[in-house]
Amino acid sequence: SEIRKRAIESALKLLKAEAGSIIFVDQDTGELYFDTAIGDKGEDVKRIRFKKGQGIAGWVVINKIEGDFFVEDMEMLIALSNQVAIAVENAQLYDELRETFYSTIHTLADTIEKRDLTTAGHTKRVTKYSVAIGKQMNLSSKELINLKLSALLHDIGKIALSDEILNKQKNFNYHEKNIVKMHPIYGAEILSHINNLKDIVPSVKYHHERHNGTGYPEGLQGDEIPLFARIIAVADSFDLLSCNREFTKLEALKQIQNKIWIEYDGEVVNAFVRAFKIMQKSEEEI
Repeated sequence: SEIRKRAIESALKLLKAEAGSIIFVDQDTGELYFDTAIGDKGEDVKRIRFKKGQGIAGWVVINKIEGDFFVEDMEMLIALSNQVAIAVENAQLYDELRETFYSTIHTLADTIEKRDLTTAGHTKRVTKYSVAIGKQMNLSSKELINLKLSALLHDIGKIALSDEILNKQKNFNYHEKNIVKMHPIYGAEILSHINNLKDIVPSVKYHHERHNGTGYPEGLQGDEIPLFARIIAVADSFDLLSCNREFTKLEALKQIQNKIWIEYDGEVVNAFVRAFKIMQKSEEEI
């Protein structure tokens, strides 16, 4: 990583050495290996593995440019290595926490989908379409991550609906329709209690709003609707249209296009059209 590379560079500069490396332990095998190495033999030593100990073992700096290493050099190296060890371990902990976080998100999404027997695979497809739209709209990496999380959890509020209503495909009475329309609000309430997900609450709450104000839960119009919600609205509608067997995917796309600036944001729809063509050309399953 960049942290480890910069650490070695700092050590080499401090000690006036030609080469250096950081040694890690493989948690699965117990073997030590050179995680990062700088110098003429840097790439070669990365292939070396040997048995010893546990945890981050330390690092090696070799070939001082001017003379021999002294006790003072070792003391400086130890002090620096202790700081680096803390930074590296914090970075590793962050990676582990991030992996756990995303695994939890996917588990939540899968749990919802397993309850809703009428829309198998819906969440994954909506997420794929949403991210594809986001890329066409040149969203930043951070924005794409938040968009992906929003799409994965856009229907999390359905967890509050009964199985009877959740799996009813049509002929909803007035009362049942109003219950279904509550799921974006339920979803927003659930996510508002999770600090790392507060940024995506508006996207989840408003993904059923429509450009002309005919959506729910608040009847927002145009730019009042958050961008991510506008993106998910297009992805969600396309998937529902193309999976109900009434429309082919191309026909479903035309249905969406026919409602540009009526129900859907035109820029979002145009971005989806571009993404759709790219997926077709690459023969990716749409």
